[in-house]
Amino acid sequence: MESIVIFEDIFEIGQLNPEGKPFEKANRLRAAGGTFDCDLLLDFNCDIYDLREKEEITLVLASTLRPDGGPADQFSYGVSSMEPSLADNYEYAMHGRVFDVRCNRGLFVIVSVSFRGLLMRLVGDPQHLKRLSDSPDQRLYLLLKKGKCLAGAEGRSNTKPKPIHNSSFCLMLCFLFDQRKSCIQYLRQNSNK
Repeated sequence: MESIVIFEDIFEIGQLNPEGKPFEKANRLRAAGGTFDCDLLLDFNCDIYDLREKEEITLVLASTLRPDGGPADQFSYGVSSMEPSLADNYEYAMHGRVFDVRCNRGLFVIVSVSFRGLLMRLVGDPQHLKRLSDSPDQRLYLLLKKGKCLAGAEGRSNTKPKPIHNSSFCLMLCFLFDQRKSCIQYLRQNSNK
């Protein structure tokens, strides 16, 4: 079975909103990868996830959130699900689609992804971005966590974290997966926790 992790690296945020703030509730970060020397430009919802310049983040792109590699669709993750998920170990998740891949004479590749209007541009060596550049139009999940925490790292904990009862996190996931009605029900049920 092929790995569900398509790409992962630790990035240091160099700038926030380098060309001005794109939207009221979104910031754009520019970051440099530590391992694969990739350049990252990423929009994220700053109302629910706070990032600062010089901060390190772990970024993972995955084909599915199911650890067993099961179906990869936008409905395969439920906020209240007790099944293990790759997202359990991360703080921010988005579901999107690769919409453009450009190669520059084999020197570098530019991969562009849309997460329902929030954009990502990843520039790097074709060898490191091969799984992204070989399949334009693929759907994928972006996972972020502050600090260093690679999915493939040795010695990571196999214990499942406590369920998240964070209304902002729930709203973000429900918006991403277009399940507003179930999100409102979830918030009402868990508002006192």
